[in-house]
Amino acid sequence: MPDVAYIIRTRERKEQRRRNNPWAKIGLGCATLFSLFIALTGIIIGFIYIALTRDLPPLEVLPVLVDNSDGLLYQPTRLYDRTGEHLLFALENPAATDRQYLSLDPSLPNHIPASLITATLAISDPDFWQHPGIALHRDSPSTEASAAAPTLAQRLVSDLMLWDRPPGLQRSLQESLLAAQITARFGRDHILTWYLNTANYGRLAFGADAAARVYFGKPAAELTLAEAALLAAVSEVPALNPLDSPQAAVERQQALLLTMIEQGAISAEQGSTALAEELIFRPIVPIEHTPAPAFSRLVLEQISQRMDLARLERGGYRVLTSLDYDIQLQAACTVATQKARLEGREEQILTADGGDCAAARLLPTLPLQSEAPLENDLAANVIVYDPHQGEVLAMVGDTTAGSHPAGNAGRPAGTSISPMIYLTAFTRGMSPATLLWDIPGSSETTDNNAEYQGPVRLRSALANDYPHSLNDIITQVGIDNIWRTIQQLGLFPGETSPPSSTNLLNQFQTSLLELSQAYSIFAAQGIMVGEETSPSNTLLRDNGSISGNNHLQPVTILHLEDSLGESWSGSGSPKTKVELTQRPVINPQLAYLVTDVLSDESARWPSMGHPNPLEIGRSVAAKIGTTAEGLDAWTIGYTPERLVGVWLGVADGETPNENLSSHSAALWNAITQYVLRDIPIQNTPVPPGINRINVCNPSGLLPSDNCPDVVNEVFLAGTEPTQVDALYQAFQINRETGRLATAFTPPDIIDERVYLIVPPEGEAWAKLAGLPTPPDEYDVIQAPRGSHIDVQITDPGMFSHVKDSVVLVGSAAGDDFVYYRLQVGSGLNPRTWLLVG
Repeated sequence: MPDVAYIIRTRERKEQRRRNNPWAKIGLGCATLFSLFIALTGIIIGFIYIALTRDLPPLEVLPVLVDNSDGLLYQPTRLYDRTGEHLLFALENPAATDRQYLSLDPSLPNHIPASLITATLAISDPDFWQHPGIALHRDSPSTEASAAAPTLAQRLVSDLMLWDRPPGLQRSLQESLLAAQITARFGRDHILTWYLNTANYGRLAFGADAAARVYFGKPAAELTLAEAALLAAVSEVPALNPLDSPQAAVERQQALLLTMIEQGAISAEQGSTALAEELIFRPIVPIEHTPAPAFSRLVLEQISQRMDLARLERGGYRVLTSLDYDIQLQAACTVATQKARLEGREEQILTADGGDCAAARLLPTLPLQSEAPLENDLAANVIVYDPHQGEVLAMVGDTTAGSHPAGNAGRPAGTSISPMIYLTAFTRGMSPATLLWDIPGSSETTDNNAEYQGPVRLRSALANDYPHSLNDIITQVGIDNIWRTIQQLGLFPGETSPPSSTNLLNQFQTSLLELSQAYSIFAAQGIMVGEETSPSNTLLRDNGSISGNNHLQPVTILHLEDSLGESWSGSGSPKTKVELTQRPVINPQLAYLVTDVLSDESARWPSMGHPNPLEIGRSVAAKIGTTAEGLDAWTIGYTPERLVGVWLGVADGETPNENLSSHSAALWNAITQYVLRDIPIQNTPVPPGINRINVCNPSGLLPSDNCPDVVNEVFLAGTEPTQVDALYQAFQINRETGRLATAFTPPDIIDERVYLIVPPEGEAWAKLAGLPTPPDEYDVIQAPRGSHIDVQITDPGMFSHVKDSVVLVGSAAGDDFVYYRLQVGSGLNPRTWLLVG
């Protein structure tokens, strides 16, 4: 029987030696740390996996998109009008409208040819049949190595499932994870089929069958090896396609064929035959007519701000736009009719859908001097806008650079921005009643007085675009203040510094859309309405002036729906309707002053006559703008409900047309009447803080008894005049001598005449204008000498001008003298007398 005590003592000694051994402690510690590291690593990997897979799209999305010939993805992205009933534009190549979904089964007529499979794998994924959907390294078919090039599975995931994720490590990991999963779930045959049916081959050709029809005019099943190699090469760099870069495309095709020979994918004989084959490319098929090309282009530009345009081009989206289809058709045919009339062509122009162009019948009769056909080619743009919703309802115009209604290049603004200049004057205390002197400056000499108007109210100066008054306002207000106002209204956003005052009207360029949106702020009583495109720090100052960043873009998209029937906002969250932003830019009172002036029909009569194209039978605020060169004519007009903008122009370097502005206004007249035909008349609401009082024209002061023309004028509350008009003054005239009457002129030969008093700087203008001026000589009739010859005033002398304190020196004497009486009266022929001694 073993000695138990001995065994216990032996174990205790071994344990003691173990505890005293440092290597045993280190080993135990390392084992513990390693166990903790393994556990922690597992936890971290778990968290990373959860983070990567938390918001991944389900794998089932992929076959829903691409696994059948009726898949929504292969319906091109389509743009519709606001009702969703009229197709505006389909984002597809017209040569590929008959494209088919291709199968790997060679027995089917619409099958993927083996040559295209071989060429695609050779250039895009040589290890396709070996890797699990991802490849950490492979040799490129080019002469250089390429690390971690994306596989076909990864490209499918990137293009169709993760396209809206920002690039970075997380997306790369998600892409690899999903690529491995879809390969394991669906198999390589499906991956290859889906890729070849969705690959981007450039020129809006998605899928091999579309590409074969676009570039070769045949189905993909009929491709030769040489043609298949070219398509495979194009799929790697779609921009280098045979229609845009034919030489580069052929060079890449030949390089690919040589690579396929080196890889053993084809025989040398097959390669030689393919290299020698002459490729014949199909000519570019023009895009079919669309009823709103300029508008469709603007919609695509705005969508590209929300999402990758390449994904939109791939198809599957339905876009409901803000366009009013009927107004668009009528505006387009009216523009075409007006151009035909001006070019001397008598023809009936119908709408794009073959309907009657009712709006064109509203075009005013051409002026007599316009009967001869124009020598210049006219370009025209039209925009119909909803000021309170910020929506573009119609857009007609050329889509070429520099002529697009929403183009960045634009055209010189000219006097179309004069309301913004006068608005700045309103923020500085002026009003529509403010007196301006439209006269030559001190350095100007002219023999033609017709271009000067003399004294005018600011209302008339704005309504008629009097250039000298405008320059006077620019000088008084300051170019920096005007520039601030113009930019806050959304004009010239890319410019950083103001021009000189002499170049303001013509130095910077604008587009019709940009100008229309600026005017819409007046129509919406100082509110800019649109979609937010960037954070804003807009503030409205207490005095009604402008501050902050006011960039809102006009609304063209009402609803954007993807191929799965879900609305998409571009930020990852669903949105079923455009969220409008309403931003105060100027206070309602200032906007009302501008609108009130632009709505004044009689104020325009001096320059436009009566009737004129800006009169449509209802109150409308309207403005014609022209440039110094005479190559551009803008007409903008609005009611509270609608705004219509027109630009008519000729190319730089051509002969200006003196009637361009009247042609532009006529086009505006017809379209505006049609747009407003079913809209009840609604007057512009008068905001609080607006008062109307009678003033004397043109001084804008309270009427005196001498004022010949009393008008009702509008003011901001608190800015009404308190002084009585002194511009018109009455003078007593001796009708026989034509001189100023005096106290000694017999009353029966005195006439009272009212004269316009011109400041010294305006005397030259008054003389050229033949303006009557009061005489500066006094009547020579002396006081009758009576029996009291000793009564006289010796100082001041006869007809002296006196003021303030006056010392009178005289004498009074004679027989039986008792007293004298001294009376004082104002003027040469006083009406009242004051007894002073």
